Amino acid sequence: MRANGENDVSIIEYIRTSGDGGTLPDMATAAQALAARSLRRTTFQAEKPTLEIVMTVSADGNAMTVTTRAPGSADEPSVFVYEKQG
Repeated sequence: MRANGENDVSIIEYIRTSGDGGTLPDMATAAQALAARSLRRTTFQAEKPTLEIVMTVSADGNAMTVTTRAPGSADEPSVFVYEKQG
């Protein structure tokens, strides 16, 4: 886990393990709060970012937008919108 200079934890890093408890080679995930309702999760392979996901919940809490992209790719990000059920 990393903390910023003011001891406020803003980035949390995890090493990914498989279902049997073994470690997948050189894979890690970091999560960072961007705002009160927004979170960025980045997956790394050998310390290189390979996938970035930003999840944002609407102010009324009725929708969540998920944007995925491959860092360094020329491809457009994929955007998914989920609506709260019930």
